[in-house]
Amino acid sequence: METSRLLIRPIEMGDAGFLFFLVNSPGWLHYIGDRNVGDENQAKAYIERIQNTPDFEYMTVTLKEENIPIGVVSLIKRTEYEHPDIGYALLPPYMKQGYAYEATSSLIKQVWASGITTCLLAITKPDNLSSLRLLEKLGFSRSESYNDDLAIYRFFGNSI
Repeated sequence: METSRLLIRPIEMGDAGFLFFLVNSPGWLHYIGDRNVGDENQAKAYIERIQNTPDFEYMTVTLKEENIPIGVVSLIKRTEYEHPDIGYALLPPYMKQGYAYEATSSLIKQVWASGITTCLLAITKPDNLSSLRLLEKLGFSRSESYNDDLAIYRFFGNSI
């Protein structure tokens, strides 16, 4: 996928260094959780697990002109939910610049055009205010809480 500022491509082994920093960033650790990726080799193993899980699709978000990876967007079909969920995370220096909206809306448009689902989910912690604002801007609506630790949002139509 491509936007005016971004290239969005499947995650690859060459992303291990970048991914190591991303999964150990304060926001990832607080809002997503520790993935026990302590070095670049463990990041490669993490990427390999992602690539070998058919229901996980992770894409690296890269600045088009500089060819710098800045984040990820994902589409995951979890067994405990009827519909797939989208996810996103950026390195701290690239937050609050519209990149998450740009990348995530591009992913949503692709998923919607493919017709693979009639609903998308997004799952976040209720205290992740930036994520909550982004989900509302994308057209998601809060639907239910899952054990007070997570807020679940749903997207039913192409409002982007």
